[in-house]
Amino acid sequence: MNKTKIKKSYDIEAIKWNQLSTPEREFYHLNNDGIWLIRILGFSFFLTSLKVVPSVILERNLKFKSLVTVEVVETLVFNGLLILLVLQNFGIWSFSIAALSRSMMGTVLIYVLAPTPVGFLIKKNAAKKLLSFGIPYQLNSMLALLKDRLVPLVIARMVGPMGIGYITWAQAMAFLPLEIMNIVIRITFPAFSRLQDDKEILGRAVEKALFATSSMVYPALFGIGAILPSLVIYIVSPKWQPAVPSFYLFAFSTFWAVISTTLTNTLNATGFIKHTLKLMIMWTALTWVLTPILVYYYGFIGVGIASFIISFTSVITIILVKRILVINVLDAILVPTFGSLVMAVAVYFVSQIFVRNIFTLCLAILLGALIYFSIMFIFKRNMLLENIQKLRNA
Repeated sequence: MNKTKIKKSYDIEAIKWNQLSTPEREFYHLNNDGIWLIRILGFSFFLTSLKVVPSVILERNLKFKSLVTVEVVETLVFNGLLILLVLQNFGIWSFSIAALSRSMMGTVLIYVLAPTPVGFLIKKNAAKKLLSFGIPYQLNSMLALLKDRLVPLVIARMVGPMGIGYITWAQAMAFLPLEIMNIVIRITFPAFSRLQDDKEILGRAVEKALFATSSMVYPALFGIGAILPSLVIYIVSPKWQPAVPSFYLFAFSTFWAVISTTLTNTLNATGFIKHTLKLMIMWTALTWVLTPILVYYYGFIGVGIASFIISFTSVITIILVKRILVINVLDAILVPTFGSLVMAVAVYFVSQIFVRNIFTLCLAILLGALIYFSIMFIFKRNMLLENIQKLRNA
């Protein structure tokens, strides 16, 4: 058999291999590249799990500089490789290679910065004490993962690639301000834990955390909502217009998430982890029941409608925390909400008239920032200056 026949036979076998039927291929209608992307993401998730212990040690010791170094390197590796490989026409393999490289680099680097022995050792007394909190906490995390995986696992088949694109884009825009809150939570959780025996001081700390978080998240959220229509038409692409209504539905969930996440963080820090677990069971059940039904009747926008409806249950977190602490949630978020709303209305009308390019968009954002900080300075001058001073000291 000559070399040409051997190569032809090899190509035929490769094609047959790529066409093999798998559950993932049949369910999501994916090609071979898509299947390998799922497999690589799964392996990357395993590598990420190896980072948990050294990450916790660094966080507990307040060595955030090392944590930031790892995260920055991971971001640079992922985005740099992704752009390079896309330009080299690697297609969907660009994401696969970039994701795998990010996970490997991050795992290696964090063990260099925080050397942690790897092995198996069980201390019964310590295990018994930790498991009473750890099991509900881990179940909480697993349920949160299950709740958030509904869209890629089930809804993807119902709405198709275009619908998933709209959902993902709308969620990414609406949930982007929550990245600020995630940073705050990493600091407030250990702080709340140490204050749990002094209910009065803890209550004031929770109110300050709510104020600080809403002061940063709400203007970003309302601001995105104000400029989004003009942003889509004149700068991004009109093809994303069908996703705009979903953004506002998800944005309402983000608004409530500032309150509910801060308060569930308080419950966790004070040992009421079982309350949080019950809340997560409720949210997961509601998500898995309501979302498919609403998607069936309303299409991809049904995901946003379900999120909007479920967000009202966040009121329960206020009730639960008020049973153990004296806090005034409305007072903590009132001025940031009012300032963000006034700013958003002004920016919306300005953007409708003037925003046509990046330059005019930046001017609208600067105007919004000026309006918001003016309102905050008028109504919460002392608290604002205090938080700025604490931020500078930190």
